Parts: sequence; C-alpha cells; structure tokens
Amino acid sequence: MADRSTRIMTQGIYGVLGHDIAYTLSPAIFRHVFDALGWPAVYGIFDLSPARLKRFVEAAPDAGILGFNVTQPHKVRIIEHLDQLDRTARAVGAVNTVHCRGAKSIGYNTDIDGIGAALKRHSRSLEGGTAAVVGAGGA
Repeated sequence: MADRSTRIMTQGIYGVLGHDIAYTLSPAIFRHVFDALGWPAVYGIFDLSPARLKRFVEAAPDAGILGFNVTQPHKVRIIEHLDQLDRTARAVGAVNTVHCRGAKSIGYNTDIDGIGAALKRHSRSLEGGTAAVVGAGGA
C-alpha cells in the first residue's frame, strides 16, 4: 500500500482524452493499477470532439482532473491549449500526457522515453538502423 504522502498526491480524477474512443481499455488498466497501489483515484474516458478541446483543457483543473493521457485526434491539436510543454513534447510536436498542476496545464510526450528505455534494456539503438512503427491509434 502506498504511504500517506503518495496517496495525497495521487488521489483524484484522471482519464484518457480522445474522440471516438469507447473501445479503450485504459480505464480498466488504470483501475487495476490504482487498486493495487491503494490510490483513491478514478480514471475515466473524456471522449470529446476537437471543437470542445480548448474548453476541456481550461476546465480540467477546476473539475478536479489532475492529469490525463491524450490520444487521437488530439495529440497535436492540444499543444495550442496548454500552458507549457516539456522539451520532448516540443521536439516531437505531439503530447500524450497532460499534468494539471494548479491552474497550469503541462504537456509531455512519454512515448520517446518508453521506446528508449525498451531499447536500452535490450542494448539496442536506432541510430543507423531501420524501424517500423505499428499501432492501433496514433502510430
């Protein structure tokens, strides 16, 4: 079980933001993780058309949303509505994670770190090599 300080930092509302994403397994996956860690948090689906994106980002902190994953078609569009981007998201030009810190929204791209960690674990580098990107969404 997570200690008190971790629970306080993680309790709240999280979710996945996209459009036409009723198929997503993210809520079930995160519910399992939150339960296993003893975090009093919920994870939902924020299925919004691109026209509603700006309003959602502005309202998220007041609604108690602490963070959300971003999937298609919003990974690029969301950038213009965020207060800040980390260097990786800026370099890639896409955001897949948003952290709401107070009234400020900060965009990240964790895909690069995930791919890099997997390659490093297997002592592989893409430099000078060939890669295929396969996915069901924004790949």
